[in-house]
Amino acid sequence: MSLSAKLIEVTPAFAEELLLRNERNRHVHSARVGQYAADMRDGAWKLNGEAIKIADDGTLLDGQHRLMAVLEADVSVQMLVITGLPPEAQETMDQGRARSFGDVLHLRGEKDYFVLAASTRLVAAYERDGVPFAVRRGLSVPEQARTLERNPGLRDSVEYSGRRRRPWLSRGPASGLHYLFSIADQEGADDFFDRLASGANLNTGDPIYLIRERLIRDHQATDGRTSSERTKLALIIKAWNAYQDGDTPARLTFVPGGANPERFPSINGLHARGEVPA
Repeated sequence: MSLSAKLIEVTPAFAEELLLRNERNRHVHSARVGQYAADMRDGAWKLNGEAIKIADDGTLLDGQHRLMAVLEADVSVQMLVITGLPPEAQETMDQGRARSFGDVLHLRGEKDYFVLAASTRLVAAYERDGVPFAVRRGLSVPEQARTLERNPGLRDSVEYSGRRRRPWLSRGPASGLHYLFSIADQEGADDFFDRLASGANLNTGDPIYLIRERLIRDHQATDGRTSSERTKLALIIKAWNAYQDGDTPARLTFVPGGANPERFPSINGLHARGEVPA
């Protein structure tokens, strides 16, 4: 066996040639290919030591998603290419867990790194898809990193939420929504979440009271009949919109499915498609 490792500029043509030797790789995850391709097009793809691996008989053993992304992005990317591996080596490849954005923030020494990662993911989705969750595909680690670079104030919202911890209010989504609301109205966002956390100065017609009671009721439910995370996000945004408009709704509802599914609400004060200013 003669192993060889070289740093190669992988062009779309070369990627296509290698993929023709892709005889026994795993099922293709289109979303992962899309994530990689987006990073490559944006110039955010990093050489990190992960290699394209080829057997001594020419069979592609590892790297199909990266190579398919090169084709989709139609760009050339530097990659480490290892040749001369025994075909049976494929059985032990990709045994580790992918590093999350939270892991990356931990390595960078960020405080509350998993909360910061969750809130960044929410804002990244809103910027890209206009809703606080990924729609078209997942969010890659470089995409989330660029979102945090554009929105450094997210760290302040994470710190803010930490001072107002409540067991029924998830800090990641709360931090992300506080940040988005604060872009529209900083004082209003602080007042909204202060009163949501404390319950002070609320009456039964107040939208903050309604969403507070809903979140607490969901948290205390013992029959498993709780709202989904997306429904909770929609209801918090609806409460914010009513707060901003001075409305006093009798109740807060969101119908995500059925014969007439409701459109996910946009955030008052922000562009409908999530164009969040830096």
